[in-house]
Amino acid sequence: MTLAPRLLLAGLCLATGVAAQDEPRVTGRFFEVRGHGVTREVAAQALSTVEPVWPAVCDFFGVPATPPSVPLAVHLYRDADGYRAADRRLTGGRFGPNQAMSHWRTKSSHVAVQPPCDDKLLAARGLPMQTRAMLAWEACHIVRYELCPNFRLHPGWFFDGLAAAVARRVMTAADAAPQPFFSQRWLRARRLAKEGDLPGVRQLLTDETQDLQMRDRYAARIAFFAFAEERAPEALRRLATKIRGTAASTTYAGTVAAAAVTELGGLEQAFHRFAVEAAPAWDEQVRSLWRVGDGWRQQAFAAADAIALRTVQAPRAGFGARGEVRIEPHGPMEMRLLFAWGAGGGYALSMTAGKGVKLLSVAANGSARAELAAARCDGLRPGAWCRFALSVADGSVYAQVAGHKLEAALPEPMPEQVCWGLSACGGGAGAAVGSVGVWRDLVAEPR
Repeated sequence: MTLAPRLLLAGLCLATGVAAQDEPRVTGRFFEVRGHGVTREVAAQALSTVEPVWPAVCDFFGVPATPPSVPLAVHLYRDADGYRAADRRLTGGRFGPNQAMSHWRTKSSHVAVQPPCDDKLLAARGLPMQTRAMLAWEACHIVRYELCPNFRLHPGWFFDGLAAAVARRVMTAADAAPQPFFSQRWLRARRLAKEGDLPGVRQLLTDETQDLQMRDRYAARIAFFAFAEERAPEALRRLATKIRGTAASTTYAGTVAAAAVTELGGLEQAFHRFAVEAAPAWDEQVRSLWRVGDGWRQQAFAAADAIALRTVQAPRAGFGARGEVRIEPHGPMEMRLLFAWGAGGGYALSMTAGKGVKLLSVAANGSARAELAAARCDGLRPGAWCRFALSVADGSVYAQVAGHKLEAALPEPMPEQVCWGLSACGGGAGAAVGSVGVWRDLVAEPR
């Protein structure tokens, strides 16, 4: 059975869930998922996500996908508090903010459900896509621990890049559409390349990237691994064999670095050119946006709005957009179509289920600066599809949502170059969850 049907079956099983505070153990051929505060059905869905990781990593190292003698342990926590408690116990709290980590000594991985969601949404929609991605990512690490006795010495570019590559393969097995989660690194790599700060390939291969900010270092490593996998897959796999097969010793790092430069050092110019020209479709400034089927599922964390912008900019002369949105009965239930967006923010068509629509002036972080127009809209119902359309021309904006019309003048001229985007609103101070919605049939174009 392929990955997609397994995930679907697991999601359907959620409707028959057991007590929310169960501590289930669900075992497959390669992994055992140990749930903490989740139902057995949710744990089964996590298992269906990680099971393909073992054969994918074995394939990369060129070894048979023989199951481990004991299934590897993956811990799934219902909330961040449970995860942080485990992280404090295992690492002294080193990976608390990550909400996902793998532990060397116990060869176990630990992931919190993220973004947080209530039991009804979890039962109806299954694990958030970001949770699945992090489960696959961390599962890759513990497979490497199991397959490679020298795993503690592996270079950072290799283990970060491999985890990202395997997670991407697992998450796109049923749908090859580019996902913002996996393409965001190229925006950072492009900026670094244009500013002259993208490390050379020798620097990357020898882990001489300490001068980079952490997220930039992560992005450069992962972007290079992805580039090498596409342009020199055989060389990369020969190097993986060398990384796994070289005995742990004081000469390990030098031996592997020399082999890496021999195999991949010639990619530097091509990699830098590719980075400069990288053009991912989305700039996911705040997670989480995923392509699911024929729509885009967007979910906010409680503390911040999820914001994703289209990277193609257009002249400010005019803009039109239309589509449908389904706002889940979850959190503040507010989704926004962002438009006339520049470096300092822009404007938003705000749609709140059970309430109405607004035209807002919005800061870059999603906070509202001013309300330009508002109307009650009974057609905006939780869990129901609702059509919307928007037009911007000559300094005025016109919107229609479920038959209700709004019109307003923009208080300031638009920037010379603008873009549009999508947002799910966070819950605000003291909230436990953010908004969740699905966008579909989106059409946006300059006018």
